[in-house]
Amino acid sequence: MADYHPRSITDSAFDQQIDARTAYLATFEYLRAHYERGPWEEIGDLLTMLSLASDGLSADPAVLDDWLAGLARVQSCIADGGYNDINLKFEK
Repeated sequence: MADYHPRSITDSAFDQQIDARTAYLATFEYLRAHYERGPWEEIGDLLTMLSLASDGLSADPAVLDDWLAGLARVQSCIADGGYNDINLKFEK
């Protein structure tokens, strides 16, 4: 999938199965790259909390628990017909 750039979340490229560890690291990488494009202090704080020590623990253990709860919610929604909260817009 590295050379393929899907245009929509409904594209079949999004059907690949990944484990929770890979999803967590992908979330981190996405936020890290976003942070490097501009001075986003809030994302920097979040990245600090999400960063992992060599023992695999997150700098803020509650963040990993929160991320796992989010994963469980998304998986549950998908099993029940779909996850619809992706369309949220946040005020700056």
